[in-house]
Amino acid sequence: MRTAFSRPRHRCVGAILALLLLAAVASIAASGLASASTSGSRGKARLALKQRDPATVSGTGFKPRARVRVTFAGTQTFVRRPVTNSVGSFTATFPTVADRCTSWSVTASQPGRATVVLRGPAKPACAPMSTP
Repeated sequence: MRTAFSRPRHRCVGAILALLLLAAVASIAASGLASASTSGSRGKARLALKQRDPATVSGTGFKPRARVRVTFAGTQTFVRRPVTNSVGSFTATFPTVADRCTSWSVTASQPGRATVVLRGPAKPACAPMSTP
């Protein structure tokens, strides 16, 4: 037997499930962007590809005024060690191109924190070169 109180409860549960589903879809959609993050004690450490030629990444959410080891691994491997600013951000530029035709990855790490990884395309999205 239904009471007057059972219907609003079902609507509330339905609304909560709809919000959770919407959050999950937004999370999946955001994972396709060229950025990566990990949780830390001061918030989320994030990496984002800012420019492809030359390959430039920016990081936020790292320890303030601390050195970060940033490694770009593609056809060649490059390492940079920028120092974060007062809010834990940095920018690192590498003498290479982060294009859609080759797979690449960028990692950023600090002692005592989780490593953040940003990956390029797993499967290159280029047409094969034509021969004359």
